[in-house]
Amino acid sequence: MRTRVVIECSVMLLAIAACMMNTEVFADHSKVNVDVTEGSSVPGCEENNECYTPYNVSVDIGGEVTWANNDTAAHTVTSGTPNDGPDGLFDSSLFTSGTTFSVKFTDDKFGDGDYHYFCMVHPWMEGIITVEATTSDDDYEDTVTSVDSDDDEEITTIQNISADGSIRIDIETSKPVSNEMMSIDVKFYDHQSGELQEHMNYDMTVTQADGVVLSAIGAHAHDGIANHTTTELSSDEQVDIDITLQGIGIDDITGPSGETIEFTVVPEFGVIAIAVLTVAIISTTILTTKYRITKF
Repeated sequence: MRTRVVIECSVMLLAIAACMMNTEVFADHSKVNVDVTEGSSVPGCEENNECYTPYNVSVDIGGEVTWANNDTAAHTVTSGTPNDGPDGLFDSSLFTSGTTFSVKFTDDKFGDGDYHYFCMVHPWMEGIITVEATTSDDDYEDTVTSVDSDDDEEITTIQNISADGSIRIDIETSKPVSNEMMSIDVKFYDHQSGELQEHMNYDMTVTQADGVVLSAIGAHAHDGIANHTTTELSSDEQVDIDITLQGIGIDDITGPSGETIEFTVVPEFGVIAIAVLTVAIISTTILTTKYRITKF
């Protein structure tokens, strides 16, 4: 009986450690929520792509997107565009204030790619759903971190997209190591064409535990690629990267400006998870030894 209790407690502690590790490394795109913004029934929200928020969201194939109507007016969520009209993939019809509408993006109807939608009643309201293959150990999207084990140095790759869907940012970093500098390679892409976006202006701030380890204000990626290096890190723990887009060009600035896109680099196996795992192993050893001595 005592042995069984020891085993069950140990398994529980080990499970907690495993869960903590996994939730840090992978993000879940199986269920995504979008708000129909309050006041969107009046023109104006389209100026900053804030009629549906977030304007562009990602969902796994087989995942579900749910829209909540937070406005006082009734709206629709209709696949297609105001110029071309509905394409027949999904349509909420009118749904009133305080209600929701959901769509499952199953592989029998949807593939990888962007799906546009709008409101039939208020055609200035538009949004985008990006459907993608389910993330695995080597996949990444939206602050999902993955470790490249092909090299001696672990590399974290993160991808994110601007709110208007025009710019995709790919970041590759070395893993956070105490008392060492971390390299950060940034690539800016035109999200529609998939080509590198030249002459990208941006500010970048990198912090660890509320301390700034890199500040690059007024940076310019001439060919869409930039390389940065932090100061020495204070620990092996999480590093936060904020990139604020400041438009495209040299003299004539166009494109998204003022939007801050956040990235988080999380160690593959955090200190807390290691501590829990250590406690589990020590507890198992002590308790097992104790009951063995008592028995004999």
